[in-house]
Amino acid sequence: MKFIKKHLFILIILLVLLWLFLVILTASNQNQGDNKKMIGARLGSCVFSLEIVSDPLSWYKGLSHREALDQDKGMIFIFPDKKTRTFVMREMNFPLDIIFLKDKKVINIEQANLEIAKDNNLREYKSQDESNMVVEINQGLSKKCEIKTDTTLKFLD
Repeated sequence: MKFIKKHLFILIILLVLLWLFLVILTASNQNQGDNKKMIGARLGSCVFSLEIVSDPLSWYKGLSHREALDQDKGMIFIFPDKKTRTFVMREMNFPLDIIFLKDKKVINIEQANLEIAKDNNLREYKSQDESNMVVEINQGLSKKCEIKTDTTLKFLD
């Protein structure tokens, strides 16, 4: 009986590791080159081309390690549920406006700066209510584009 339990445990561990490898491989392939999923969207008085991220690895990576972001570009995080969201500026090279949305309505905007972390603790930027979408654009564009609380995100065809 111990023999069967031991081998079953090892099999389960191997299956979990294989699954993780496939998830990471699939996610990294989706985020390379021209494979990025993009969508046009109007937010306030501006139109953006937003890169869609909708899986855990992409949520974690976000815009990290990128050198810059064009003024008409951004990233939209689409989550399957509504809950309070927390973002950090992990390995970022430029500041952002982080726009938290609930059902396409802006609930709050955080200006995320590049701050030196003390003791490896990154500053957290949180939604003020439950959120199921987050848009990241270059810092200052929220004000320039007149994006405020209750502004509605509109996807373009």
